Amino acid sequence: PFYIILSELNYFSEMSNEDVADFKRVLKSFALSLPLQETPDLEQYWEYFYERSIGCVGILKDWLTQAYQKALAESSPTLKEEYLNYYAQNTSKCMQMLNEAIEGENILSESECNVEQLRQKLGLANRQKQKKSSQSRQANHNSKTQNIKKSSKKKHSPGERNPKRDSIGG
Repeated sequence: PFYIILSELNYFSEMSNEDVADFKRVLKSFALSLPLQETPDLEQYWEYFYERSIGCVGILKDWLTQAYQKALAESSPTLKEEYLNYYAQNTSKCMQMLNEAIEGENILSESECNVEQLRQKLGLANRQKQKKSSQSRQANHNSKTQNIKKSSKKKHSPGERNPKRDSIGG
């Protein structure tokens, strides 16, 4: 069937209303950009399109392009369900793409928690804390000595020359 209900599986439970609206907007934009006699109503089947493209607009575009070319080849006034079904990814391919996308996201979003766990297991967590503490103490010491040096300098009146600039004597 063209439309598969996945709400029973809670597949789309993570999607926000804004995500759904954005995806529908993309579908409408694609439908309007297809120069056909009858503009297809792709939005009503948004779950099917989302499911078979895993929400990836690039996959959706390629899919609709293939279906559009088939419609042109057969002089169809609109995109037929059979064209869309023919070029849709099968569910096992969709599961593979989804798993790869999730794995890729996990690799890219290396959380601070994971870094901290890694550092603890390697025994580097305590060294990092000690290093930060030492750097903090050194920074405090440096700022105090700079403040003392600045306050001990004599202030000269405007126009009075600084003897360190000019060579004195021979």
